[in-house]
Amino acid sequence: KDDLNKIYEDILYLKDMKWGIREGFLTDIDCYQIDVGYDLTQVKTQMGDYKMDALADAMLKPAVVDAVVDAYGKHRHGQTLIFAVNVAHAYALAKKIPGAVVVTGETPKEKRAQILEDFRNRKIPCVPWNRSIFEKKLRIETAFAWSLFFVSKSPIKINHKYHI
Repeated sequence: KDDLNKIYEDILYLKDMKWGIREGFLTDIDCYQIDVGYDLTQVKTQMGDYKMDALADAMLKPAVVDAVVDAYGKHRHGQTLIFAVNVAHAYALAKKIPGAVVVTGETPKEKRAQILEDFRNRKIPCVPWNRSIFEKKLRIETAFAWSLFFVSKSPIKINHKYHI
């Protein structure tokens, strides 16, 4: 079984959300755990984590997309970023969320910057996005909700320092 434990012996440092809040990098949060009905029993793994294509298939089931959109509608409190498994997942969510705008790796840099500026200025309520497309230094002070519909077997769920 290939996984990252064979590549790395130790994690040199681990900064969790509690640390970020305590140190003033993140605001305190209200958190909801919502079962959106996905089934991962048939999702294969690779290098110790879920295979992205199989994970996307599980998350793109209409009932799962509808449950995520429903949870967004019930629990949003302003601007929301939704972590999507891949670009198709981001578009499936945006199609059902009024005013949502997707940013992908294909979005020109200038347009991406404008979308983020509009999001910061509260002109766009929701941005479903794949975590790999933004630079490491993403700073959005106006994001009231980050919907973490991100599924991983890794103990490190967020490996960048995000400021809310």
